Amino acid sequence: MNMYRGFGLSLLLASVIIATFSYFVIGLVALAAAFVGLSIVGASMFLTPENGETSEGERFILLSWLETVSSIMEALRIGSFNMFLEQGDSVFVIVSGKEIGDTLPNITSGGIAWVGGSPALVLKSPIRRNMLEAGNVCSSADAMLVEKYNLADRIECYELGDTVSAKIYGSLVRDPRRAFSAFGGTYGMILGSIVAFLKGKSRVEYVEEGGDYILIKVKSS
Repeated sequence: MNMYRGFGLSLLLASVIIATFSYFVIGLVALAAAFVGLSIVGASMFLTPENGETSEGERFILLSWLETVSSIMEALRIGSFNMFLEQGDSVFVIVSGKEIGDTLPNITSGGIAWVGGSPALVLKSPIRRNMLEAGNVCSSADAMLVEKYNLADRIECYELGDTVSAKIYGSLVRDPRRAFSAFGGTYGMILGSIVAFLKGKSRVEYVEEGGDYILIKVKSS
């Protein structure tokens, strides 16, 4: 691990501890939000591949991102509802303990925002616009999950109106329960980000885990 990534890891761990203390012990939400933002910066530094961006390096970022996010969600006890918002070449994921309505904060960076009178975690998805394949949501999801990152053996995907459903077989990732229930974990994050880029504001509204598959449904609006 080089110095850059080592500093990122230190920043991540320290920020999560201070944010948790600020939020639960002394009740300073603004201070907690600032340190959550710093933890995300630290995570980005730590998860940067040392030898450029390869498929393996990007796959590592995707999986490590989920572990980091899950730790923050557990610490702040935030989850249950989600929203994916496209901002230029990036997608931001809002995760809240209460249902997210149409009135959303102005999001330009990660941290904590107030949504419907409740604190919500704002995360920058590791999926960027230039990672998408040409075509529709299903072809992009298949290319990313099966061919590029080897996160599944195959997927069955179809679009019906404003809903995209993807049944993912041979999934290789078992996500932390809180992240899985909140937005479908790794697979929901990838599919939700793709839908946000190609169809606009969206949310993972249904997640089902079977014996050999994971079913994700994403609705755009």
